[in-house]
Amino acid sequence: MHDNKLIRRSYSGHHLTCIKYPQTLEVLCKIHDGECGNHSGGRSLAQKALNIGYFLPTMRHDSAEYVKKCDRCQRYKPIPNLPAEVDHLQNSPWRFMQ
Repeated sequence: MHDNKLIRRSYSGHHLTCIKYPQTLEVLCKIHDGECGNHSGGRSLAQKALNIGYFLPTMRHDSAEYVKKCDRCQRYKPIPNLPAEVDHLQNSPWRFMQ
């Protein structure tokens, strides 16, 4: 505790400020959708929040859920163009095993 704020030390030695749920959405929104936001994925969004200096025990889960709710991320996400038959062409991992 420092000035009535919960502080956690990271592995690199920096101090991370623990934030509560309503403030979490603000932080994720500013990182993800802000002026310099690039609509990154859930894991990289959580890592950016840690690099900035914020911490929440459920940071990865919350950031993944936030990205799933983002309309622009879901509208323009990459779609795999592989046909469904490609996965079923080879039954065994080794060609000599049939």
